[in-house]
Amino acid sequence: MRRWLRLSLPIFLLAQIACGPSISDVLKTYGPRFREKRAQFQSIAKTLPNPGGGDEARPCPAMSPAIVFDERGKRFNTEMVMSENLSDPDAAPNFDLRLNGDLLVSLKWTGPKNPLSSSVLGDSGDDMTKSLDSALATRYLVVNRVVSLVEPEARDETLFSAGRLALESFVVDLADNKTLCSFSLSAQTASNVEYLYKAEQSQQNQLQKFARSTLWEDARRKLADELRRRARAEIVITD
Repeated sequence: MRRWLRLSLPIFLLAQIACGPSISDVLKTYGPRFREKRAQFQSIAKTLPNPGGGDEARPCPAMSPAIVFDERGKRFNTEMVMSENLSDPDAAPNFDLRLNGDLLVSLKWTGPKNPLSSSVLGDSGDDMTKSLDSALATRYLVVNRVVSLVEPEARDETLFSAGRLALESFVVDLADNKTLCSFSLSAQTASNVEYLYKAEQSQQNQLQKFARSTLWEDARRKLADELRRRARAEIVITD
């Protein structure tokens, strides 16, 4: 019995020593810095031209460091948001490209509507600390604003009217809140949509949903292409 106690004691002590701040503790510690980021987002919103006023492209300068947005490799020095998220990071835009790095989710975690389950708040905060530090180091912000949106509409189970999107994008340097460049793009639904439908759901509604997803995919792809072409950005997005 005494031998068992001698062997287990170091393990117990190690567990005690390894126990650091919880996720809840980390979020409280970082809260003030992310409230400043929310205020920064609101300041940036005020610098943007009125909707539709960004038709004339503003060329991107040589940027150092270059924009990096790599979803596959989880490497980001850039965040992409919809314009609605500038005034409210917790907003759920009607049309959301869902191209986000570390910053937007960190703003949500540290905000008043934290989406994390209460069951994880007592877990170790080591990984959370790394994520929040990465978010605070974000150098560039790409703001995407919908100028016009025509939703695709399914007429029956096989036919739908095309959807179209006009988008304005602004590349902002978070070091000084200055807009470095801007451009516009348009996207549209695919001409043909193939989809697998669930028998218990309306085929017409499912067709409309899948048609909209092709509009979303086209907009994401074209935004990535424009950033590569105009800003020599390293962009890797996953579907």
